[in-house]
Amino acid sequence: MSKRYSRSEILFLTAYSLWLIFEVLNLTYFRQMMPLSDIRQGVRKLVYLLLILKLYDDNELDAGTLAGLAVIAVTYLICRRAEITDLFVSVCFIVSMRNVDYRKVFRVTIILQLLIMAATVTTSISGLLPNELWTGPDMRERYDWGYTYCTYGSHIAMFLSLLYMSLKKTLKLWQALLLFGFNYLWARGTMTNTDLYLFIFSIAGTYLLGRMQLAFDNKRIEKLCFFLIGIIVPATALTAQVIYDGSEALWLKANLFFNGRLKLGHDGLDEYGIPLLGRKIRWVGAGSKKKHPDWIYNYVDCSYLKYAIHYGIIFEVILLVGIVLLGIWVAGNTNPGLKIAYISWLIFGMIDAELLVLSFQPIMLLLGYVFAARQNAPELRMENMPVVKCGG
Repeated sequence: MSKRYSRSEILFLTAYSLWLIFEVLNLTYFRQMMPLSDIRQGVRKLVYLLLILKLYDDNELDAGTLAGLAVIAVTYLICRRAEITDLFVSVCFIVSMRNVDYRKVFRVTIILQLLIMAATVTTSISGLLPNELWTGPDMRERYDWGYTYCTYGSHIAMFLSLLYMSLKKTLKLWQALLLFGFNYLWARGTMTNTDLYLFIFSIAGTYLLGRMQLAFDNKRIEKLCFFLIGIIVPATALTAQVIYDGSEALWLKANLFFNGRLKLGHDGLDEYGIPLLGRKIRWVGAGSKKKHPDWIYNYVDCSYLKYAIHYGIIFEVILLVGIVLLGIWVAGNTNPGLKIAYISWLIFGMIDAELLVLSFQPIMLLLGYVFAARQNAPELRMENMPVVKCGG
């Protein structure tokens, strides 16, 4: 990785940093102390301006650029119909990522997220910010540690660990133990065990895959495996919710294991169906329900199905194709941490609705490499990725 930053990367990282700081602060109780809602529109316009300047500075008009602009245009139409904006911003960042080194983005993310996390948790524990207790008939007692929902901080902690592992040539034992302690504290403090289990899978998978790469190196087979993973994970999540049958004992046990997610997805599909383009839906999750007890719970906890219901079949197809192509790209990288981060990101999408929420993780930005200009960015070619070699 070149330590020098191109003008294009500086423009991207400036826009990304502004948006990340704004969005993450909006996930904390700092938003009660800051006029975030008043400046939101101004921040968004500044981000758009910086990304447009980056596009102009790239001076590239190839098939990848045209495809990216087409996806942005389609997403804009979907967001207009669904009356949302955050998805459009996320897609703009994804397309703009096409010639930016992911390691620079990951490093900026780790620094900014840790600074905000430290400020949030410290002020929450000291009493300057709320530390709300979340409880209910179907929810164990959970604290939020200064974030506006009890799972937000744990999600961020888990993804920060994945980013760190993606940047390391090898992960030493003390580093693995430190990351485990970091995730364990968040899991115990907020009772978000799913994130801890996914982290344990990730760190075990990183070690196992690293050993496998040393003993067996066949890029064709590896690309085939990741190609299939990109198909199987979303397909399994979608199929399970589509064919769910509440009258079958086995399905009821499976639904209980997944905390009711299968039934929620099946009911959401029955109620709304899947449109061609997006539609306006008022989702009511636990956070909204706590603020408005009279509202009826209405949520789908699987990104793949929720996006299909909310954003339509066209966006769903674009997303799934991008996931599969990204899997091929990831398979060409020799860093096992990055490969496991990709798989964990896909699994996270099965059980949570934030697959494309930039304030939690920038792994989604790797989708931008699907639009990479082969002739002008050789370091991003699928056969010659930005590589971090795995040590022995």
